[in-house]
Amino acid sequence: MDGIGPLIIGLTGVGLSWVLAGAQWWRARRSVAGISVLTWSVFLALNATWAVYGVGVGNPYLVANGVGAALFNVALLWEVEPRRHRGLLVVVVSALVTGLALWVGTAISWQPVAAWCLGLAVFLRWPQVLRLMRSPDVAGVSLVTWVVAATNNLVWVVIAAQRDDLWLVGVNVTLTLSSLVLVLLCLWRRVSLPPARHRQPSP
Repeated sequence: MDGIGPLIIGLTGVGLSWVLAGAQWWRARRSVAGISVLTWSVFLALNATWAVYGVGVGNPYLVANGVGAALFNVALLWEVEPRRHRGLLVVVVSALVTGLALWVGTAISWQPVAAWCLGLAVFLRWPQVLRLMRSPDVAGVSLVTWVVAATNNLVWVVIAAQRDDLWLVGVNVTLTLSSLVLVLLCLWRRVSLPPARHRQPSP
């Protein structure tokens, strides 16, 4: 596809990714309750690796998406880890993983890098999916965030399809479906909970 359409779709995908990452950073500035260092460490590794992959396959939207979101992830981890010991370790490990991805992509192939991103994407959603399956407590789970995340991932499916990147399609289809599962689980828990036990979700 040529023309203004792909540009608008690409910028929409980048913008939504930045808004989601920025919103979580802003939330962490007010309260770090319920924020998982492990989850956001994986997000950092995923976004940084996507940026490298984007450079390798010539996808400027993916580069912008990965760099911007990764910077917000670093800022968030700095808020969660005020002493910076574990936060610094996470950033260093993520940098090493990103460097390894760059070496694999340039020396071998970019397909293993995309496969690594797919594995990280699958891992990202499982902690909250399992939590909502095991516990009726929806505190800290924002329904709006996951609806926007599903929409964002769907936009990235379109971007990937336009660029004939089947790996990127696979990753974002996986993320879209897992985000929708989280939305459905959250709605189910909200409906099944007695009114007195509802808690206000984090923004």
